[in-house]
Amino acid sequence: MRLLRIARAALRAVRRAVTAPRGGARPARPAGAGVYSGWLGPDGRVEEGPGTAIHVALLARFGETTKDGFFAKGAVRYVDATEHVSLEFVGEHPVALRHALEALTRRWADMPEVDVEFLAPPGFLRASSAEVREALGRRLRAIADSAGPERPTKSAGTVTAFQQQIIAMAQQKLGRPLTAQEHAFITARGGFLALEAIRDTVTAVTPSELEAYLNTG
Repeated sequence: MRLLRIARAALRAVRRAVTAPRGGARPARPAGAGVYSGWLGPDGRVEEGPGTAIHVALLARFGETTKDGFFAKGAVRYVDATEHVSLEFVGEHPVALRHALEALTRRWADMPEVDVEFLAPPGFLRASSAEVREALGRRLRAIADSAGPERPTKSAGTVTAFQQQIIAMAQQKLGRPLTAQEHAFITARGGFLALEAIRDTVTAVTPSELEAYLNTG
C-alpha cells in the first residue's frame, strides 16, 4: 500500500516537474528534479536526497546506523513529491510529532495533500497540510495531558526541593506553619511516587482533611 502511494506521488511529480521551490524554507532544486525523500531528525536537522529510496546513507550524517534506532529517537521519514508529501512515523513519539508540525508549518505549509502513516500501531491519515497539522497537534496535546505533571529528575537536591514545595502548599492551605510531626510526614518520604501522592492529596482535600492526613501514623 505504501509503495503504491509513493509510486503515485512520483508519477504526479514527473508530470508536473516543478522548476522553483515553494516557500522560503523549502530548498531550491534543479528543474525537473521530481521526487525527493529524506529524514526529519530528532535534533531538528533535515537530510534529503533525490528519489524515493530509504536513503539509509543519510543516517550517517546524524551519527546513526539503522533507521529503526533513528525512528525510536523521534525521527520522521518523508517523501516530497511536488504537490504531495508522505510522512512516516513508527509511533506517536512527541519529538517526531513536533518536528513534523514544524515542517508542515514552514516547509510544506500550503501542501494540498499530505499522507501520514503510523507503522506501530498502524494508522493512516490523508488531508491538506492545515488539516494534518491540526490532527497532529491534537495527538501531541493528548500525549502531554496523559503524561500528567512533570516529574523532577531524582537527586538529593530535587527531592528536597519537591518536599519543600509540598510543605509550602500544605502551609498555605492550613494557614499556619506545619508542626514537627506534620513536617516529618512529608520529609520522611524520599520517593517521587510517594511525594507525588502527597502533593495530589494536599491539592485535593479540605484544610481539616489535610490536617488529619498529615497527622496519620
